[in-house]
Amino acid sequence: MSSDSLKDRGKAFEDAFCREHDAQLLEALRKKLVAEDKKALLAEATGVSDDELLDRMEAAGIEVETLAAFSLYPMIAVAWADGVIHTNERGALLSAAEQNGIAPHDPNYEVLKNWLDQKPDEHLHDAWAAYIQAVCAAIEPASAKSLKNEVMGKARHMAESAGGILGIGNKVSKSEEVVLARLERAFD
Repeated sequence: MSSDSLKDRGKAFEDAFCREHDAQLLEALRKKLVAEDKKALLAEATGVSDDELLDRMEAAGIEVETLAAFSLYPMIAVAWADGVIHTNERGALLSAAEQNGIAPHDPNYEVLKNWLDQKPDEHLHDAWAAYIQAVCAAIEPASAKSLKNEVMGKARHMAESAGGILGIGNKVSKSEEVVLARLERAFD
């Protein structure tokens, strides 16, 4: 085999390697740009500019398309407090979703259904708490208090929806009280 033939083959292998490597670099760049676009859209939709918080929200699977479901997290957390979602809790959550404009076949609805079928990961609570803290820091104290009252009122209503026996007794269980207290701490 001639030296030129070996050089040609070597050059062909080198070119093939470079094309493959370039394609991998281009794919990585494309993914990075898509992630940056998603992050920018999330920042615009939420008013959050803290990169770390946006990263936490993204890591928890929150996107612009799923923000409405994310707003229902406190109710989800309370519903899962005892380790199972009861029929009336499920109904209350789906009703709350409808009131928030979440319709079937909407990405928010699919996320919510997943959270009804499987308890969300702890990262979701951490992302929600950080988000609430950032929102409260960015608004007037009176508005933050109003937001807290609204969110905690809905969460407490969720806790009361499954409690008591025949409408008698304490409607909020100890495990639900623990979750409610944890949610409330996020506002402080």
